[in-house]
Amino acid sequence: MKKIIAIILSVICVLAAAGCNGGKQSGKKETADLTEIHIAKTAYHQELDAWNDDDEYGEELRRIFAEIEGECNIKITVDYYQPTEFVNTARAAITGGDTSFADIMISQLFTVGPMYAQELLYNLSEMSGLDINSDLWNKELTNVATFKNGSYGIGNAGLSGADGMAMYYNKTLLKTLGIEDPMKYVENGTWTWDKLRELALKAVKDTNNDGKFTDADRYGCTSASYDGLVAAFLTCGIKTIVKDSSGNLVYNLLGDDATKAFQKFKSTYSVNDGMFYAAGLDNSLQQHQFLSGKCLFMLGGWTNDEEPADDVEICVLPLPKYTADQEYSSPCFHNNSIIMVPANVENPELVGKVITLLGEKTKNLGKSLIEDASVDFSDREKYVDTVTKYISGKLTVDPCTIMINSNESISIGTMRAIATPIFTAQSSTEFVQANASAIQKILDDMFNK
Repeated sequence: MKKIIAIILSVICVLAAAGCNGGKQSGKKETADLTEIHIAKTAYHQELDAWNDDDEYGEELRRIFAEIEGECNIKITVDYYQPTEFVNTARAAITGGDTSFADIMISQLFTVGPMYAQELLYNLSEMSGLDINSDLWNKELTNVATFKNGSYGIGNAGLSGADGMAMYYNKTLLKTLGIEDPMKYVENGTWTWDKLRELALKAVKDTNNDGKFTDADRYGCTSASYDGLVAAFLTCGIKTIVKDSSGNLVYNLLGDDATKAFQKFKSTYSVNDGMFYAAGLDNSLQQHQFLSGKCLFMLGGWTNDEEPADDVEICVLPLPKYTADQEYSSPCFHNNSIIMVPANVENPELVGKVITLLGEKTKNLGKSLIEDASVDFSDREKYVDTVTKYISGKLTVDPCTIMINSNESISIGTMRAIATPIFTAQSSTEFVQANASAIQKILDDMFNK
């Protein structure tokens, strides 16, 4: 999957690659009596990775890297890998005994499931010098990577990122059509699925009056493929997968509450009336419809291969609540990063110390930003305030984020079960029921042994 550039709105920190080298070392090296600590990091576009920013945060974090190097008598090196290739690369290195591959791995959440199932990860709850229950680490991220026999991933905003999903709206179109600003509903707590639908329908127009909705028409809402829709559904508070009393992972979309939420979700994002532009969940088509000014709202955001039209002003919103009495939530994106350690790590005590120092020194570092700097928000202060108040502090992490790419049936059972029925005749409940037993078997095989 491409890295979503404009989806991620949260308190996110940029960590520069101080001491990075360009090539992979062969074998653990002592450089001038310094022990090398290798960080294997994934990025869809290395040049856009937050660790490589040159702003004041990057400068501060380069200083932090250098400080830790001095304190621990180490040299930190960072090697980049493609996220979609990382599991196979890591498996080959770890099972082949290559201890120079990584001491620390920072990769997307979706790599956790398959790496855990293949026994490639070190149990962080047993790592000397590292307290995974410390307030240095985001508890949602720790919990999603904790299974029956241990914890295998941690993260925070300052080091790995703690990114929740948001949505955007076309303020130019909003003003042109005389539609009230949805921020007033956000502020009074009534920004709900129903309110989103109500406002979105006011923007719908069959431009050529042919009685059907096509790309030429104006829509109320669209999404960043499956990603935005899944996050929007998860605001109902129902997790796709839960842990039972024994710690086993159990598929959780078969209950009455889930059925009711699915029915409501599909009726909210209807396609035949122009409320939702589905386009087969083709992200490039969906983002173009929004960025070109022919759609009022977008769940999630856009990739780095297209920018908003010159006359389109974009503003941010939290995802709407299922009901007004709930809290706002910002479900985690499956491309958020998480910190792991390879099972064959040579010096776990030193690595535990380094990770802890990184957590301590980056704990209070962060900034609210949209990574695509080409987007010019007219009221940057309000944008930052909205992100800080309603999005970055509301992070939730669903277990589907750690396994959607680990097996096709998992993908069908979580992301596709939620998103595909939006534009098909099949109900979400039927879609879930058709795959439930296969999904549970995979959960049993991967996590419940």
